[in-house]
Amino acid sequence: MPEPATTGRICGRIGDMEIGDYIVCKYIAANNRVGTFNELGRSHAPEISIEGNAAPDGSFYFVMVDKSKHGGLLVADRVVQVGINWDVLNAGLVIQGKLQTFDKVEGIIRSLTGGCAYANENGHLSLTDKGFGAWSPNNEWDKYIVQFPEEFIREGKALDDVFHWSGALSWCQETPVNGLIYIDSGGNNVVGVNSRRVRRGWRQLDTLSHGQSSSVDKNIGFRPVFEYRVMR
Repeated sequence: MPEPATTGRICGRIGDMEIGDYIVCKYIAANNRVGTFNELGRSHAPEISIEGNAAPDGSFYFVMVDKSKHGGLLVADRVVQVGINWDVLNAGLVIQGKLQTFDKVEGIIRSLTGGCAYANENGHLSLTDKGFGAWSPNNEWDKYIVQFPEEFIREGKALDDVFHWSGALSWCQETPVNGLIYIDSGGNNVVGVNSRRVRRGWRQLDTLSHGQSSSVDKNIGFRPVFEYRVMR
């Protein structure tokens, strides 16, 4: 299976990882149901498509994007499951966080934060896209994917070869600010309300969009994150 195009190493244990390193993991799920993660660092299952699968039974990679003496953050190199809606992910506890242990490393599986509005030229909230990315600027999609350091990407490769962000939209944690307007692929203005949830990626790396939390779409899905803490 093609590895993420980082300058890091493939590792067999989280404890050996540094930023830019990656580790294989297996994910199994039924259609529109949250699945299970196992075989971290040792899976030999077939690859999950970079466009995601509706009922995945295969492998992907987690990429280490942050690490400190207190813990770290691993982000999936792709959307692992499409055709699953935000409400199902939330009911399965993988929006805000579900307890997970990999080889005595304890943490949570969850989704990325992606912002809840657009930013203007001064870094303040905007209800329309001004071309300055998402607000607030410390959201994880921008911090860890959009701003993934170029020195960690192999020569001749691009960010999409690391995180496959164009494969499918990634559901994020947030509800868009009420009245937030984005322009869909048909040129229509779509207005944010509290039944909608933020999505990132697919056609443009830094674009923020939103969709009904109950909607099921083959181009939208679950990109898992593993956030762990070092136990003392």
